Parts: sequence; structure tokens; C-alpha cells
Amino acid sequence: MNEKWLIIGQGLAGSVLALQCQHQGIDFEIWNDETQYCSSKYAAGLWNPVSFKRITAPEHIHDLLHHCTTFFERCNVLLDTNCFHHSCIHRIFPDAQYGRDWDMKSILTKYENLLGVPDEKLPLWQQTFQSGSVLTSGWLNVPEFLENTRKHFQKSKQYLNLGKNEIAERIADQETKKIYSHIIFCTGLAALPEVFQNIRIIPNKGHVLSIKTDQAIPRNIVHYGNFAIPVDHHRLRVGSSYEWEKSDTTVDDNIVDELTRKLKEYMPIAFHVESVQVGLRPTVIDRNPIIGALPDQPQFGLFNGLGTKGVLQAPLMAHYLIEHLTKGAEIPKAFSIQRFYINKN
Repeated sequence: MNEKWLIIGQGLAGSVLALQCQHQGIDFEIWNDETQYCSSKYAAGLWNPVSFKRITAPEHIHDLLHHCTTFFERCNVLLDTNCFHHSCIHRIFPDAQYGRDWDMKSILTKYENLLGVPDEKLPLWQQTFQSGSVLTSGWLNVPEFLENTRKHFQKSKQYLNLGKNEIAERIADQETKKIYSHIIFCTGLAALPEVFQNIRIIPNKGHVLSIKTDQAIPRNIVHYGNFAIPVDHHRLRVGSSYEWEKSDTTVDDNIVDELTRKLKEYMPIAFHVESVQVGLRPTVIDRNPIIGALPDQPQFGLFNGLGTKGVLQAPLMAHYLIEHLTKGAEIPKAFSIQRFYINKN
């Protein structure tokens, strides 16, 4: 069998996997149904190594950051774009104890290159207490990244826009199975084939607001319980809400009101909401991505469940998957599809 991969879906996961395959010299093709819902199109794109609730970072955070920044910086050049941005995230402390905890964490070896000491007061932002900076962070313009990736692979004739029924029919065809050594599903919340019956992808609904301000704003990403990402000197992307197992994409006016109320509390200047986007993040019960091949049908693989940290996690997860399928390297148990098939016949 030829070593040619078939990637199903061209959201964040499928795009990253395809670009990683190209970089590794792996032959592949993308099949994507452009009429299907794609959660990545509505993602805020924040990449942040620190969970602000308890000021913690994953044990493998430095691998995540290395692969994230190396990959997307390379994509900026390859795709001739500027959709990947480095920017400190300024965390406004909710109370004095949080500031003391931040100080204690910032001197630990694991966090010394992640957490900055408290900053001076941020212009325009209300701060009862101080703030600190996440030093290695930023945001990705995900819709722009997806569009540029699609155009890139259309030029090389590696991208096909196919309806979901045609995709299903082609995959069921024995000839298709002879052509592709691996068929990897990167379809987010879209229904998976029956062979993945043990896998459950859970929607996590989130609202993101596009805000326009009357006066110029500083170009700082700010987290005050919600995030505010400056797009230009008068526009912000603000969010996000988190509604576990909600699968509708309707706008909830109560959530919009709460997001705008909290923004005005912390940034008391005149602004208005230009638009509201609702996304459904593909998440997993243990909050970790799912990557790998099926134990009993190894031709079929999965790259899914990137959830709320998709931009940060996708490049390393794609690296793990490629190393596993090409060299037999073991995928860390926390991310492997095998965790759903232990002790199952």
C-alpha cells in the first residue's frame, strides 16, 4: 500500500495535521464538506499556557509552546500571512491573595519564563489589585488561518470540497481503502463513522463578542475573568462563555448582557457590540484531545477533541500522531485513543 494519508475535515485540527504532513514530506489529500458546521471558524484563537483559575500549567507545557510557536511562525511564512501573533496576556488579579499566589508561582523554575511580576496599572482598565503578565502567549486569527490553508492546498490540488454523503460513500468503497494508508478524521463535532462508536465528542458552547470602542485602546490582551483581545485600536474580541453539553448555536441574550456588563465594569469607556459569534468546541469528558488509530482497524485514525486550548495543543498533537503512525512512537496515554478501548472487546 502506498504511504498516502486521507484527512477528513479542514478545521483547526485538519489544517494543522495537513501542514505538518507537508512539512514531513507525507503525501496526503484533504476531503472537506464546506457546508458542515466548523467550530474553528468561531474560535477566539487565544493561546495561553496558564490556567488562571489556579495559576497552573501542564507538565508538558514547554513542549506545547515549542511546537505551537515553531509551527505557526513557519505557517506565517509559508502562507504569506500574519495571522499568528505573540502578545503578553495581562491578568488582572481578582484579590490580594491571588497576587501573592502569582508571586510565589513566578519564582518557581517551571514558571519563571511564563509568569511576569505584577505590572503597573493598565491604561483604561479598572484594577482594584495589581496585574501580572503571561510572557509567552498570544492569539491566532483562526478564520484567516483556515482560509489561507484551504487556498494553499487548493493550489496544490490536495483539497477536495465534497458533501458528507459523498465522503461517506467514497470511504466505504474498497478502492479508497487501497489508495490511502491512513484515513484520519478531523471532523470536530460532526458525526463520526460507526467504527468510532466508543468515542463521544461533547459540545462546549461559547459566545464571543466583536466590540467597537469610541476611543483608542491599548494593544494589550487582558484577562479579567473573561478575555479581551485587541484586533485593532478600536476593536476587541471579548469572551468567552462555557456551556458544557449545549449543542445549539443560538445567541443567548443573557450571556451577551453578562459579557458586556463585565467588560464595562473593568473597562468603563463607551463601546458597542458589533456582532456575536457562537461556537461549539469539540471536547472530551477528560478534557484531553483524542489522537491515534483504532486498535482493530488501524487504517482509521482520529484527531479530535482539541477543546478550549486548540491553538496551543494542535501542533504537538499532530507531531505525536505523525510520529506514531510513521515510526511507531508511543502516544502519551492521556491523549491516546487507546484509553477508550482498554478492556473492551
